Amino acid sequence: MYKCNTDVDFNDLKNTLFSNLKESYYMYVNLVKYGLGCSNVDFFIHRNSKSKINIALMRYFDTLQIFCIDEDIDVSCMQYVKSMVNTIRCPNITGSNCFIEKLQTFLPEFEYSVGYNYEIKNYPSISFNELIEIPSDKELFDCAALILSDEIIGGFYEHEQLASQLINRRKDGFARNFIIKKDNKIIAHIATYAEASKVAITSGLIVKKEYRNKPYGFILESKLINELLSQDYRVLTCLRNEQRVKLFESFNITDKTTTGKLVRCNVHES
Repeated sequence: MYKCNTDVDFNDLKNTLFSNLKESYYMYVNLVKYGLGCSNVDFFIHRNSKSKINIALMRYFDTLQIFCIDEDIDVSCMQYVKSMVNTIRCPNITGSNCFIEKLQTFLPEFEYSVGYNYEIKNYPSISFNELIEIPSDKELFDCAALILSDEIIGGFYEHEQLASQLINRRKDGFARNFIIKKDNKIIAHIATYAEASKVAITSGLIVKKEYRNKPYGFILESKLINELLSQDYRVLTCLRNEQRVKLFESFNITDKTTTGKLVRCNVHES
């Protein structure tokens, strides 16, 4: 594997990722947005015997995303990723399941799980716009705290780090956020974590525990997804919760692919 540093590499990678968007959407939008010159984002590729890209790796701050086409993976690529994981002390790695599942044997200190990447082409429409607000930059700090209250997400970020990312993404035109408040306090949030070239990734959906018996999450998700679809975006998201998967299936949202995830076992203790 080697670091992307030429226009040929950039264009080949962009075209390869776009042709496999469900497998690689997060890497694709970051490549389109940041290119090859951003200090916080790096791209690495491996070419097969026909000089076609078959593996790509993205470093985003201290996390890694992997895209892989072939089942027959060169062991040297596994060693390359393992070395990078140890160098940057990566807390989690996500990406093509065929690669992630095999990588786990090289990284026994990581726990393996699967999720599903969906492309959403329809979503039930429900209009409660009077409940929905756009948060201020200051309120995005409260959104970050709400996201970090989730037992799964909470171990991966520091509060200031996540709040800064939310603010900067929106300031760069790379994201949008919606909230619902009760008694002037934020009780629900959703966002696009990345938008570029008419591709949008939805994430950050969370409702305070005491309000989860109400349809606030559904209201926010309906607002965001239908707004994006009306603006001709391709909308993608990743689900790892079985209840959410069943909800999507009930809405006839079935265009999906399996994705793998590795989480450092002691990440919640650090």
